[in-house]
Amino acid sequence: MTTEITQNNVNTTVSIMIEEFNLLQRKATLLANSSLVPTSFRLQIEKKEYGKVIGYENNPNAIANCAIAIDMANRMKANELMVMQNLHIVSGRPSWSSQWIIAAINNCGKYTSLRFDMEDLGEKEVEYFEEMWVNNKKSLITKQIKIHNWSCIAYATEKETNQRLESSKITIEMAVKEGWYTKSGSKWQTMPEIMLRYRASSFFGKIYSPELLMGLQTVEENQDIGDLSPKYPNAVEMPIENTENKPNKFVPTPFVEEIKQNPTFDISNAEQEYELEDIMDEIKGDKKETW
Repeated sequence: MTTEITQNNVNTTVSIMIEEFNLLQRKATLLANSSLVPTSFRLQIEKKEYGKVIGYENNPNAIANCAIAIDMANRMKANELMVMQNLHIVSGRPSWSSQWIIAAINNCGKYTSLRFDMEDLGEKEVEYFEEMWVNNKKSLITKQIKIHNWSCIAYATEKETNQRLESSKITIEMAVKEGWYTKSGSKWQTMPEIMLRYRASSFFGKIYSPELLMGLQTVEENQDIGDLSPKYPNAVEMPIENTENKPNKFVPTPFVEEIKQNPTFDISNAEQEYELEDIMDEIKGDKKETW
């Protein structure tokens, strides 16, 4: 008798799980067919050329992405569309928008609204290290930069204990030393006060409300981290004569021997993939001065 009851309970549980999964798929399909969700969640993605829509292509990951977003929304007790609108993919990594993190902390009910202490620390000369890849090995170069230093602390009061909670102090000097400030196109140089607030908010959330972030970084953090792997993992060093204080060029290995043996080797594909417009000139000795 007990065995039959246990088996019935198992069957009932499995049936409920199947129904929930089917419901999740239907909701995901419905959302994936909407034009209101971001591109990574749509079944059909616009194909553009010179800014004009020339057609559509299928997105095989759309329903799966929507299903994951729905599950995250259920765990966070948030609206599915709101989660999708604030979940971005940066270098293959899902990321929250910083505005979403601030809004989530403000609306969770555990704290007063998030506020920020900004302090002007004046101008400062900061030393930092820049990474370069030479022969598949990482090398560090010391550089200096003059900045106007600011610091920012995100804080809020916990309602239950009336205790003031603070994030770690974020400074422009930290941004330089961590490599965030000096990246190409970095917003730290053009809007430093906004970036300080965004990063302080993220640090506050990671310490006091990690359940809201669900282990994800912000868009800005993933952009700052970037890809640290070498651009051309199979590159070899091609020394250039009489170029004092000029770096050596690097040529992807698969093309070096072919170019040396066959001067008429077609490198059009190599140029597109590796940006090697001047390979032939360097190997023949007719080098371009592009430094």
